[in-house]
Amino acid sequence: MASRRDTIVDGLTGRQVDILAFICDHRARHGFPPSMREIGDEVGLVSTSSVAYQLGVLRRAGRLRWHPKVPRSYVVVESGAASGQVNGRLRQRAT
Repeated sequence: MASRRDTIVDGLTGRQVDILAFICDHRARHGFPPSMREIGDEVGLVSTSSVAYQLGVLRRAGRLRWHPKVPRSYVVVESGAASGQVNGRLRQRAT
């Protein structure tokens, strides 16, 4: 049986959807995006290089953008079914 993290939604894994939801949630709560370490802690990635890899995949997929010389400049680009999944996970986090 596949776990929620293995589920593919609109080309994204469950972990990638969790990353996008966490970035949106953190920005809404704190006014700025999370650090790579905070993202890793939230989604169960120990290494910041693993977080950087996932962020790069999201960037190449057109779901995330950031300025390379500005820390914590992540902006989620919403589109397709994954956008609904991100919004659903945000609602789960709010309760």
